[in-house]
Parts: sequence; C-alpha cells; structure tokens
Amino acid sequence: MRSPKVPWWPGSVTSGDLHIHHLVWGIILLLLCGFLGFATTPRDPWTEILAVLFGIGAGFTLDEFALWVRLQDVYWSEEGRSSFDAVVATVPFALLVVLCLASAVRPGS
Repeated sequence: MRSPKVPWWPGSVTSGDLHIHHLVWGIILLLLCGFLGFATTPRDPWTEILAVLFGIGAGFTLDEFALWVRLQDVYWSEEGRSSFDAVVATVPFALLVVLCLASAVRPGS
C-alpha cells in the first residue's frame, strides 16, 4: 500500500521513485524457507515454522500475481482481479496436496 495513512504496513517500502511490493518479501521468504528446508534436516517445531513461513511467502507472492503477469501495478484495477483468481485457484490445490500427504504419512496407515 502506498497510502501515507499506513506507513507501518509490512512491505510498504518506498524511497523516491522506488516502491518494493510485498511480492519481493514473498519471494525472499519462499527462497529462504525452501533452501532451509532442503539444506537442513529441521526437527519439530522448526519444520512447522518453516512451513508456515513458506505459506506466508506464497501468500504475499500470489497476492501480487497480476503484477507478475502485467509487469505493472494494477492491484486496484480490473486487471488486478487475476491476483484474486490465482489465490482462489491455488488454495484448493494446496489443501488437496496437504490432505493427501497427511493421510499418506499418518502413522499406522
């Protein structure tokens, strides 16, 4: 958000003509959590913490999907709806993956 009313909002980094969208923070979180998950063997609760942070990064990134596609800040315009559509398409898929993996890993099954 570029509104001066909410300068505290995470991802609201503006300096002159430069505005860093929360897409950037999402990509950083995705990369960091993905690399840590693969490069280390995290034990509980770190596995869950990395998973939550990875999900937050994915949320930040998908929320700016329209910016990926259009390479313009169209968040509050009609073209920005593709960000909402991307999230609506991704959430059921992610839930399906999580539920299938949870049932496959369940002890005693």
